[in-house]
Amino acid sequence: MKAALGRIRYRAYLPYTTLPMPLAEGVSISDQFLYRGDIAANRFVAENTLALLLGEPLEVTHRLIFFDADGRHLCEQSHLTSSYFDTIQIEPIDVAYATYVHTTSYAKSSLLVEELRSLQRHHRGYSLYKRTSDSVFAAVHGNFGGIATDGSRSLARHQLLARHRSPFLYTPQHRFTKGDSIWLYVMNSCSSRETVEVILPATGQEPEPRIHSSLTIPSLGVGRCVLDGVEGYLSFRSRLPMCRPLVFVERADNRHHFDVFHT
Repeated sequence: MKAALGRIRYRAYLPYTTLPMPLAEGVSISDQFLYRGDIAANRFVAENTLALLLGEPLEVTHRLIFFDADGRHLCEQSHLTSSYFDTIQIEPIDVAYATYVHTTSYAKSSLLVEELRSLQRHHRGYSLYKRTSDSVFAAVHGNFGGIATDGSRSLARHQLLARHRSPFLYTPQHRFTKGDSIWLYVMNSCSSRETVEVILPATGQEPEPRIHSSLTIPSLGVGRCVLDGVEGYLSFRSRLPMCRPLVFVERADNRHHFDVFHT
């Protein structure tokens, strides 16, 4: 009873919908991932969850469904494997940046597989990014998602379990330095268009924090802003349940320097 009352009292701050949403057969729940078309290469490390649970190889089709910056369906890429983990080379897409989700499909082979598939819907994944052809890959896990999909082209078939919350201010515990070129990507896994304000810290010349950018991000879309010469901590104001931008850090004096992380 206490937990139920707490959910009602703080429902404006819960990241996911509190209403039951039955999922159809073959639906996977995915995080939201970022694709960058302005770098040398993108890869995706996919997990074969049922094979890991069974402790033996199991054939699976990994499907990546891509959406443009405005949340419109772009394309999909499929990869068939029996491995526990597989690194998928993403074929280039003719956009500067986009989002994608990961879903899996298994051939019906046994009652145990069917039972496990109904219990285990979420599959972990990792995005890998390569700045130049002769640099190494930088990796990061999926961002907040809760996107239930069967891989359909219709946006109406993608159930978005995340819900916007009451407005809040988020300040990551990461200090930026002036020598860095910073690329911020904010993704929206909610069903409604959301606005995110990027707030710069106060300085000697600017005694009060000020808004650097205001990003309006459609559902399943992504917003981007570029920062140069920023010193200190950034803040983000939004109603997204997890306003955790994906941060890329580059240095002009080193073409191989390429770091990616969630704040």
